[in-house]
Amino acid sequence: MACNIAKDEVNNYYSLNISDDSMAPNICPGDRVIIKQGPVEDGQVGAIICAGEKGVIRKINFASEPDVIVLTAFNPAYQPVIKHMADYNAPR
Repeated sequence: MACNIAKDEVNNYYSLNISDDSMAPNICPGDRVIIKQGPVEDGQVGAIICAGEKGVIRKINFASEPDVIVLTAFNPAYQPVIKHMADYNAPR
């Protein structure tokens, strides 16, 4: 699939090679995804990098608790992960 990215927007996009099967069967090892940097809405798939951790592609859901997100893989072999954003935004 081809896409056109405006020249003045190209710095907002990243290419990522998929190395695991956490999002299979939709996104598989060896696939390359193009990611646009910016906010993610509830239920969208996005690339997430938490402090000190490896980046992941996951479906993102905002929990009813403030500042809590649930990262869900499409592959049921991977358990959902709950992240408390305060853990990453607190001053150190």
